[in-house]
Amino acid sequence: MPAFKFEFARTDPVKTPLIAEPEDASPENYDRLKHEDYFVGEWTGEGSLPWGQDFTTEVVTNWTLNRNFLHTTFAAEVDNQVIFEHISLRAWDSSTSQVKEWSFNSWGGIGEAVVTRQGDTKRIVESEGLDSDGREVTAKNVITIRDENTYSAVTSQTIDGQAMEDISAEYKRKKP
Repeated sequence: MPAFKFEFARTDPVKTPLIAEPEDASPENYDRLKHEDYFVGEWTGEGSLPWGQDFTTEVVTNWTLNRNFLHTTFAAEVDNQVIFEHISLRAWDSSTSQVKEWSFNSWGGIGEAVVTRQGDTKRIVESEGLDSDGREVTAKNVITIRDENTYSAVTSQTIDGQAMEDISAEYKRKKP
């Protein structure tokens, strides 16, 4: 799919910039991210919160145009009521030569993570961020690919340095 190169020229402050000619897309970012193709699609998950309450999840991951970013939406439900939503973008960060993820959640939290690939079946997502009150939040999410349609995730986190109990979930790909 061709990419477009945008060149802007403003001759009159009230006019809209003009778009120049398209050029071939650079595959470099996708080449650095193509091992994340596994996660593209729709997933459902089940898990249990540390206090024993069960939850279900819906996860949708898609490539953005030109495959420069993975866009993920995540929603968790307890007793058929959405209690948490999360949106993230995963991309190659050329300034650090790492795969990173930037996230935003429905409780007002924001975060940045480094995504490390361990072989073909494991991802370690280590994040730092802030909750809506400004407290520092860290998390380590260990994702293990079980087979072509199943993965698990174990999340360890701290809030202002205080360790929270781990949260585990199992995810299954929705049938097309």
